[in-house]
Amino acid sequence: MKQVAVTLALLAVLGLALPLANLVAGPPDGALEHADLQRHPGLATVQPLLTTKCANCHTTRGKMPFYGALPGAQGLIEHHVRDALRHLNLESLLASPQPVPAAILQELTETLDAREMPPWSYILLHWDGAVNEAETAALQTWIREERMPRANTPAAAPSTPPETK
Repeated sequence: MKQVAVTLALLAVLGLALPLANLVAGPPDGALEHADLQRHPGLATVQPLLTTKCANCHTTRGKMPFYGALPGAQGLIEHHVRDALRHLNLESLLASPQPVPAAILQELTETLDAREMPPWSYILLHWDGAVNEAETAALQTWIREERMPRANTPAAAPSTPPETK
């Protein structure tokens, strides 16, 4: 009976230690520092959100938690990150001089609407990982801005006004 109690206590401590360690580790440093803020209107407003909520899996700069070195955990985490990067690599997408492709914007919209990201398994170990209503609204606003035609940007405007007669 005593061994069961010790085992349960150890599991409880580990169950709290893992998420608390992730709170201390924080988001990856400089994960989206190369994002082209000129090409991606509104990105500056959601860049911190993308860094704290998405960059651990959707960039190559995610921080491996301390338990990532445990047998089995490293392979599982690396598999999840590879899968996430296959779906969406924020680093390459936002550093590109090209607009975000419409198909990716559509997938982002559908993912936000379905509340599929971040997955519950991530939130379980990253208590600050959930995306709240205000953050969802900010991401949706950014997606709408990304979809806007680039023809209305100041760079596309004529440098001199047309002559009037």
